[in-house]
Amino acid sequence: MKTELKEPLDFINDDFSAFEDYLKAFNQGTILRKPGEYVSELDGIFKRYYYIVSGSIRSTYTYKTGHSRTVLSAYKKGAIFPLYCPEENSLGLYTTLTAKENVTLWTFSPEVMDHCLNSNPAFNRAMYQCYNRMMNQLLCELSDHIFLPGMKILCSFLLKSYAQAHQNTLYFTQEELSSFIGITRSNVANYLRILKDEKAIETARNKIIIKNIKIVEEYLGD
Repeated sequence: MKTELKEPLDFINDDFSAFEDYLKAFNQGTILRKPGEYVSELDGIFKRYYYIVSGSIRSTYTYKTGHSRTVLSAYKKGAIFPLYCPEENSLGLYTTLTAKENVTLWTFSPEVMDHCLNSNPAFNRAMYQCYNRMMNQLLCELSDHIFLPGMKILCSFLLKSYAQAHQNTLYFTQEELSSFIGITRSNVANYLRILKDEKAIETARNKIIIKNIKIVEEYLGD
């Protein structure tokens, strides 16, 4: 059976499932979203907090230039987003959060989240730990973009996708690759052309076929 892997299946590691019963007592509303439907406001400002009871969502950031970046990590069951902020919850970017699959969420007002954090030391500690994990994740990604050339970033992404798909065919458009790895579409096209010339891959409409994984791996060497 063909599996069309559309992105590596990473998830942001902020699992608050251990506090689900605690949070249930403060739930101020349940919302349901189908795949592709928006989860939050579209102005980049979060007026409420969300806890994922089931399903998962993905986020896309759009810059002033109009360029978009799809975040590879997704929020899954047990996640709270945005993470706690005592001020207005603005990410400073035009942010789109959409359901990856059928998703059920509980919602909380800022005042309720204030109460939860200030009255439950274990929950407060879990929030700090989540911030630490997220910071490490962001630093790792930032380091890749500072120190690794674009070809290595692309090859790393292809290898990860290949390992998770368990097949040679990966279903990505060049535009999707550009959004996922933060490299311009023209550079993505150039890197794919190099890999194709070296017989490492073949390309077809909306897909990449891995022909020689060893060549792709060699680009990640020192």
